[in-house]
Amino acid sequence: MRNKVLPPALLLSLALFTQAAAATDSQPPRQIIPAHWSAEEAVAFALGNSPETEIALQQIASAEAMAQMAAATNYPLVNLNSEYSMTNNAMYSFGNILNQGAFDNSIDFNDPGRTDALSLTAQTQYRIYNGGRDTASRRAAEAGVSMAQANRVEVHQLLAFEVVKGYEAILEAQQMLQVRYDAQQAIASSRRVAQERWASGDLLKRELLALQAEEAQAGASLITAENTLALARQSFLTLLGLSNQEISLKKSVDGLQPPPTLDITRRQLYRQIEAQEEQARAQLNVAAGGKKPTVDAFGNYEVEYGPELDGDGNSWTAGVKMNYALFDGHSTDAAIAAAQAKVREISARKKSLLLNLNLELERARLNLAKADRRLAVTQKAEEAAAEAARLSRIQFKEGTVLASDLIDYEVYLSEARARRLTANAEKIVALANLRRAAGYGQFETSKTPKVEN
Repeated sequence: MRNKVLPPALLLSLALFTQAAAATDSQPPRQIIPAHWSAEEAVAFALGNSPETEIALQQIASAEAMAQMAAATNYPLVNLNSEYSMTNNAMYSFGNILNQGAFDNSIDFNDPGRTDALSLTAQTQYRIYNGGRDTASRRAAEAGVSMAQANRVEVHQLLAFEVVKGYEAILEAQQMLQVRYDAQQAIASSRRVAQERWASGDLLKRELLALQAEEAQAGASLITAENTLALARQSFLTLLGLSNQEISLKKSVDGLQPPPTLDITRRQLYRQIEAQEEQARAQLNVAAGGKKPTVDAFGNYEVEYGPELDGDGNSWTAGVKMNYALFDGHSTDAAIAAAQAKVREISARKKSLLLNLNLELERARLNLAKADRRLAVTQKAEEAAAEAARLSRIQFKEGTVLASDLIDYEVYLSEARARRLTANAEKIVALANLRRAAGYGQFETSKTPKVEN
């Protein structure tokens, strides 16, 4: 059976296709932008797309590289050296002659002549004992990794809270815009009634002018609400790592539940300070190791050839050495004192952090309780204001209520609706903040990285 040879053009096409496929596979997958965002989808998208996440990941990568560097002390150091030299120095030349096995009785010790040497040397060294400094350095590096991992979770939890807060800000701004629009339309409707009554001589001109002025003020409030919504949208896009993107949100934040427990030890800031304290104690042990000796095992094997004398030879050396600093100008004592001060400083910082985290958690709990009560009150106030405004419109049309009274009722209704919207948004944000302060992500199903105790 004959072997089939592919045409060159086909081979080139296959090669280009393979390169394109490889390039496509190497690119990171792009996140899908939902057409209609839920709060949970927004949080998940931000966690994967925000620059803050990438920063935290690179900090972990850096800490892990440092830990790998510290772990390198577990292994011996191996070097391979090669060198070529030529000399007529009597001592070095005589050494080359001996190393290359080229000695004979005709050589003049005082003037052995010119020699050269081409050598290849393999060297190894292993630190048997380092006063505990290597172990302490590894502990410090591992604590650094824990700090970076805890920081990533803290960044994710804070980012998730800000996304929920921004999401709710857009919903509030959209509803507030509708409230301002409804208020303007209600005033405009009353102004048209007032014009009809004024035209028929049933209304004073000043009352018509008051309604016209209030309509203009309602228009200004509508413009402000539109601007607030635009800013809320842009801030939300920034949190998602997007720009100039049209977004559509669901009407409410669904799936947000109170945290199962209120315990500050879940907070990543607490875990960070614990890792920082562990790192400081390890660095103290590193400094204290300076008062202890070091013990190293070493060995080398050398192969040498001299083209000038056409001689060759090989040799090896092995041994153990100890080094102990009898006096170092008190630098080790100073390093120990600095490390001890750092341990005490971090211990004090830990106490301060515990107090602040407890305060933050309690404040978040109280704010949620206040938001619950405020929402209930504003809902009742809105219901009462809506009924009062409805009755006043009927009475104004019948001519039994002055325009100034009607304006008061319309303004009261608009503000009551605005206060209820604000109270509802404050409750959502307060709940999200309590979850953050308790060390939880915003949604139970969110893929937030976890750090073990």
